[in-house]
Amino acid sequence: MVKRLNPQRTSFIAGMMILGTCGAGGQTPPLRDPSVAQKPLAPLSATDSVVRDGLFSIDLVVTDSAGNPVSHLPPWDFTLLDNGRPAKIRTMHNSLEASVPAPELIFVLDAINLSPQQLTRTESAIVQFLRRNSGRQDSPYFLYRLTRDGLFSSSKPTRDGNLLAKEVEQHKSPRTVWRPGRHNQPGPLGSWEGRSQPNPLSLRALGSIAIDQREIAGRKVAIWISPGWPVNGGDISFDQATELSTRLREARITLDNINLWPNPDQSFDYHDYLEAPRSQKDMHPAKMALQVIATHTGGLVLNSSSDLDRDIEHCVEEERSFYTLTFNPPHTSQMAVLAGFRMACYRRRDCL
Repeated sequence: MVKRLNPQRTSFIAGMMILGTCGAGGQTPPLRDPSVAQKPLAPLSATDSVVRDGLFSIDLVVTDSAGNPVSHLPPWDFTLLDNGRPAKIRTMHNSLEASVPAPELIFVLDAINLSPQQLTRTESAIVQFLRRNSGRQDSPYFLYRLTRDGLFSSSKPTRDGNLLAKEVEQHKSPRTVWRPGRHNQPGPLGSWEGRSQPNPLSLRALGSIAIDQREIAGRKVAIWISPGWPVNGGDISFDQATELSTRLREARITLDNINLWPNPDQSFDYHDYLEAPRSQKDMHPAKMALQVIATHTGGLVLNSSSDLDRDIEHCVEEERSFYTLTFNPPHTSQMAVLAGFRMACYRRRDCL
């Protein structure tokens, strides 16, 4: 994960909020959401990229002082810190390599937290983006639509922008991921089921997207255009935060947030809640804000821009150039002892 710092320094922090941890074998057990019933969730195989050799993968974006992606750094220009201690980088891949697939780009249409007018503007901008180049896209695209009736999606990733644009225009999504109304579901995220408040529905949608995407190989960039959900109430447990964080990591999802509509509550600044919780006593509803989660995944948080088309292009272009590092996390026989896990990865030459 990447937390962008002062653009005058070519340094960055991989601020991974890994709230769930490895088992004794060095890997978090796969998590399940019984309400996502479209396909069975078999345990990840030993050959899966998130399990093999107990490695954790970190996707990194490096930018220069002007904010442009830097794509040709050698491995020795990186240092990985695990809780402040140097950790060995086991493998490194550059997105320019032929063997590295282009990241899947996901749009989330948020009909819960956007007003009808805001949703219409969002849909128009996404349609315009998808129809560029006569609808021929370089990367696979996917679409989720979140409403109070449930979470719906495309049937599969596609490079046909015209096909996906038609889904947006017709307000049709061919696949139902889940619908509200199933009670007594086991598991931390399932416990939100049956509530109608934007906070639990939105968080459950994000967790379901992660589990839905986990079986698809490669990196994903989810662009969620929304001011976010309420963070001044709700009862969110440390276990729920743990499960959501682990799901996002397993699925290799970077979450970008675009918000053209500033929060009228000037008392809320998401920067005040970026420190990852280590136990239930550290939990606060604002620590599960959209902007906080996006930052912890290394994603962009773009606020107060008047050009939605440009913001979408910014997200897409920056996330196409990336590095993937893997490392062995410490082994442990206990769960949740790596809460607030922090990694720093930076160029050895800090000033250019």
